[in-house]
Amino acid sequence: MQEEVEQRTVTLIMNTAQAYLEKYPEAQLILTGGNADGSGRTEAVVMRDILTERGIVNERMILEDQAKSTKDNFRNTAQIIDPGEPVVLISSNYHMDRAVQTAESAGFSDVLRLPAPSSLLGFGANVIYEVVLELNELTQGK
Repeated sequence: MQEEVEQRTVTLIMNTAQAYLEKYPEAQLILTGGNADGSGRTEAVVMRDILTERGIVNERMILEDQAKSTKDNFRNTAQIIDPGEPVVLISSNYHMDRAVQTAESAGFSDVLRLPAPSSLLGFGANVIYEVVLELNELTQGK
């Protein structure tokens, strides 16, 4: 069940990213995530493969495949692009608030939100997970 929710979430995020890239043909996308799946492919590579299958050319995608957390996503991305430039953050709607806060903590000063929708079941379960992560960060001082 959890795997189905995760797959649906990835699909919705990729749908949002694809629609954005189609609307803005000059835009580039940084795909970030290093956590490998069972096949050894990182999150960034999985997303690139999905978008490539959908016709997005590789030249429009930059991979950052070392991040192990949301904080790493933005720290590593700040090494690729100027965090003072405007960025559009595409993520799930339940993750958006924490992701924007993390981006701003990493020095990104102009973060525009483009949240991907989620299923009701996925939203409820993941909002709880996000709250647990935030509480953990607060108590651990991270």
